[in-house]
Amino acid sequence: MSDKRRPLPLFAGLTGGAPRPAAPHLEQARRGLGGAYADDVDASLIGRFVRVAPHEGVVLHADATTVDVMVSAGVVRRMARARAVVLDDVELSPLRRRMADDVRRFAAMPAARRARFTTETGAEAEGLLIEKCRYGALVALDDGRVVALGFSRMIATVAPG
Repeated sequence: MSDKRRPLPLFAGLTGGAPRPAAPHLEQARRGLGGAYADDVDASLIGRFVRVAPHEGVVLHADATTVDVMVSAGVVRRMARARAVVLDDVELSPLRRRMADDVRRFAAMPAARRARFTTETGAEAEGLLIEKCRYGALVALDDGRVVALGFSRMIATVAPG
């Protein structure tokens, strides 16, 4: 399988200033977030630091045949899973440790629950996590809008009250 660059989505549709262009269609947003979270996700690799020569990075998503590895800020490579070597004994930089923690936290969030997230301005907001994707989520706001958020913007799901 060839290496492909996969830019992470950086839009949320929640700005405090000037209006943004029309929100992308849900299917476009889903594709921008790497596609739907597969049913056959291998949770044992999510958030682990791996080497997939010549790259090293944090696993965002893994299934039976592929791994999506964040190799640097905003750059994801999808590669054959058989090439991935877990590097548990390596000391992670603070940035890579935070990325791995963000990925594991997001992976543990169940869909169809209310969730908190950060807006582009850094404020916290809440909505219904309607769909998890490989690199983030589609979240329905109380006003009916749906926003696409990268995994690092997701804070936690909210316990039903």
